[in-house]
Amino acid sequence: MSGLPFEDFDLGWAPGHLLRRCHQRFQALFSEAAAEFALTPQQTAVLIAVHQSPGSSFRALTARTGIDRNTLREIIARLIARGVVVRRRSARDPRCHDLRISADGLAVLLAIEDETRRVEALMLAPLAAAERADFIAAARKIAGLGTDGRTS
Repeated sequence: MSGLPFEDFDLGWAPGHLLRRCHQRFQALFSEAAAEFALTPQQTAVLIAVHQSPGSSFRALTARTGIDRNTLREIIARLIARGVVVRRRSARDPRCHDLRISADGLAVLLAIEDETRRVEALMLAPLAAAERADFIAAARKIAGLGTDGRTS
């Protein structure tokens, strides 16, 4: 070693770099597949989470999606402006808001579901079936989600 920084460091084997490249590939595939819906993967994840947990608070959605609170606020504001999510005062706590999917939001989810599933399959297509399950299990561990099937 000549003392130069990172002389023997290969980005092609660096986990953080590889995860970023996987994410970049997914973003490109999703953007192409979902162009007509004008939704980002993050917006889609939030829309799915709101649909699956009607009345969710920002705190619950942050835990469920892994999206930080400030970014989540921006995403929710865009989804509300678009009319696919509605925000109401919580009956349990008037200081809080509950979020629900609107009829338009449900229509968007119905329309985008097949493309979303297709992109997910495309991402995993280079892997054999057993490798896919192993990859998902490993990614869940790295993300701190465990193996119990929960998203948070």
